[in-house]
Amino acid sequence: MDAYATKCYDITVERNGDVWRIEIPELGASTTADSLEHVVRVAQRFIATDRGVPLTSFIVQITRLVE
Repeated sequence: MDAYATKCYDITVERNGDVWRIEIPELGASTTADSLEHVVRVAQRFIATDRGVPLTSFIVQITRLVE
């Protein structure tokens, strides 16, 4: 990967009762957040832990949001 390139993970987000379900297709994984405000942060932490990489080594982009 180019030293200046930043990895981007696309996520889809859907309201599921009182929580927001976050799908991370590239990882074949999902997680939940308690509010829409926390979705990106929760996804970032999940990906960083799963991949064993720093939070600053990638970005997260919501590609689909269903309320």
